[in-house]
Amino acid sequence: MRTALITPLADLDSFPHEDRIHLTLAHLIGPTNKYTTFYVKKKIAGDYIIIDNSAHEFRKPMPPAMLLRRAIVVRADEVVMPDVPYKGPETVMLTDEALKMWTKYMRVELEELRPQLMLVPQGSSLEEWRTCLFALILKWQRATKEYSALFRKEPPVIGLPAKYQDKFPGADIGKMIRDWLRPLHDNGYPIHLLGWRELWRLNDLALEFPWIRSIDSAKPFVYGKLGIVWDPLNEPEPDHVTRPEDFFAWKLSTHQVQVSQHNVDVFRRLAQGRYKQGVKK
Repeated sequence: MRTALITPLADLDSFPHEDRIHLTLAHLIGPTNKYTTFYVKKKIAGDYIIIDNSAHEFRKPMPPAMLLRRAIVVRADEVVMPDVPYKGPETVMLTDEALKMWTKYMRVELEELRPQLMLVPQGSSLEEWRTCLFALILKWQRATKEYSALFRKEPPVIGLPAKYQDKFPGADIGKMIRDWLRPLHDNGYPIHLLGWRELWRLNDLALEFPWIRSIDSAKPFVYGKLGIVWDPLNEPEPDHVTRPEDFFAWKLSTHQVQVSQHNVDVFRRLAQGRYKQGVKK
């Protein structure tokens, strides 16, 4: 799978983005700031740009009109539809409202951009998550059937947040992919992992599901700032560290950049399942 790197703002240029796919955060996009300029240049160079709705950062998504306008600023190839963490009905409602709002009031903008869409099912239980998943697909199908000129013909991307690892008893992310997302993939729906928590296990996931399109993460830099060097062959997985709130304000030292770059290389190898003999447990 391809890797999208989420870096501190001061270090956008410090790392090669070899897979040429990016997850931009809508709340960081402005008319003239460095963040926007960086990704506009990447878009001009032919890279693939996804714009997230910033629900992870603020526990609620950016309003749909603002989200689409910011997507236009960076000429996003893909827009993450509104979602609310762990809340299926609210996610369905907000995604439906966004589709209706765009097709009624922003048809010119939508037709101009015609982005790929990413649906992000949410739920407090596995049943609620499944219900949300298929309700979102139904909303997309109805909108694209009625307004075919405004949307791409190919199926939307399904985004799976990392927070669902071990969220539901007896149904980890591997089982969710195996039982519910693989059939969708077989019918043309790309799959994107929104972050990841069990670092070394990503290798197993990539080996079992090599067709997963992409994953994004800030983890190489979170650990890099702490000086933690990833070594899946010889060291057990380090303790989980979350992305702190001040992450985007960081400026990494020369040593931290070096450690982070090493971690980026390991992250890409894990995401590609390149540790064929396994990793240290």
